[in-house]
Amino acid sequence: SSSSSSNGTATSHITQEPLPYALLPNVDQVLPSEESMRAIDITSLQLYLHLLHGPGVDVRGKDVVEVSSGKGGGLSCLAASQLAASCTGIDLCEGNIEYCKANYKHIANLSFQQGDAMGDLGVQADLVLNVEASHCYPSRIRFFHSVHAALRPGGRLLFVDFMHVDAVTECRAALASGGLFELEKDEDITANVLQAMELTDGPKRTLIAKHAPAWLAPLVHRFAATKNSTMYRDLSGDEWVYHLFQARKL
Repeated sequence: SSSSSSNGTATSHITQEPLPYALLPNVDQVLPSEESMRAIDITSLQLYLHLLHGPGVDVRGKDVVEVSSGKGGGLSCLAASQLAASCTGIDLCEGNIEYCKANYKHIANLSFQQGDAMGDLGVQADLVLNVEASHCYPSRIRFFHSVHAALRPGGRLLFVDFMHVDAVTECRAALASGGLFELEKDEDITANVLQAMELTDGPKRTLIAKHAPAWLAPLVHRFAATKNSTMYRDLSGDEWVYHLFQARKL
């Protein structure tokens, strides 16, 4: 289990490590009760909270959209806080949308709809989140244009993913040129992500040993990014990074 510590940081009783950002209000409506899963989710939420603490970012009363929202874990925690006016998850996978609608229907200001990051998102937003998804897209540049069309004037894209160092240069150029966005934050968080992988390695291995059959375990370790997985090794080298961009629509 986990809690907010007396100094305002979040602390996992499994990892015994203070985390930088206090949890949002009401997250217990969403977080799992199982100890290992809870420790992993609380650590993962730090990435969302870091995005939301960017310069000038204020979710209060805003319409927030997450593109490629997956199973909705991060967005549902934000929605449960009731800080944003609305939270909308968009995902290409119909199964993910059905899962989220079934599991988060108790959160009033949260909705999910099917959509393609490469096209018209079908929404208007003050903030667009995109977390560890763009590496699956045919074109990050097309995605940036989709986001620009969906954002209201002055709205912000909060974008983070692992990528090759060459892709960082490409993203930076695309966001900082062409008169579409003003680049407000440009940050390499690789060291922080590696630390999070190390903090959650024990809980992840506990869950994999408990639930994954032996023949599937190697694939699950790779997907879960346990220590010494492909992603861990890549991010420990010089060619792959975990990078964050915050850009404001002009």
